[in-house]
Amino acid sequence: MKKIGRGFTLIELLVVIAIISLLAAILLPALGRVQEKAKQVKCKANLDQFGKCMKLYMTDFGQERHYPDTNGAGFLVRLYKTEVLLETQVFICPSTTDTNNKGQDFELLTAEETGTTTNACSYAGRKNKDQKRYPGLFTLSKDTTMTPFASDDIDQPSDSSNHPDLLNFLFLDGHTEHINVKNIEYEDMIHPLAN
Repeated sequence: MKKIGRGFTLIELLVVIAIISLLAAILLPALGRVQEKAKQVKCKANLDQFGKCMKLYMTDFGQERHYPDTNGAGFLVRLYKTEVLLETQVFICPSTTDTNNKGQDFELLTAEETGTTTNACSYAGRKNKDQKRYPGLFTLSKDTTMTPFASDDIDQPSDSSNHPDLLNFLFLDGHTEHINVKNIEYEDMIHPLAN
């Protein structure tokens, strides 16, 4: 066999290329899954940040302002408009192509943002039935432990969401969790919260 370069035959070079290609084919999907998992964790951390900031909102504005009088993305953007949470990237899930133009697109979210087509916030929050009272937010009880307060923004779980087959949730007691879309009752997420 004719040598190519110094010490490798053409067949040996092709074998090495084939092995590298095989390893790449095996490892790339695994790396993609790891990357998506990291995005899910960052998304969950964003929701955790919303929970902490909602507690600040209640402390700072609870006597002067009522519970945010909107739902969906507008609910969480209220934290930005009241200057409780000014980091605009927290409002964007890393798994989406959503953008808020460094917060400038938040003005597109009206008090009732139903029907608008803005991607300024990748998350949605829930309206409260009684705007003068806060729901049992961050109170440890059976009623609040698994009551969703905010989540990845979705129309229906079957329409998918920011992540394949799962949604991130912030619950009334303050904890966040990944939940498989098969285990979600959509109606439980959209009804206004009762006190």
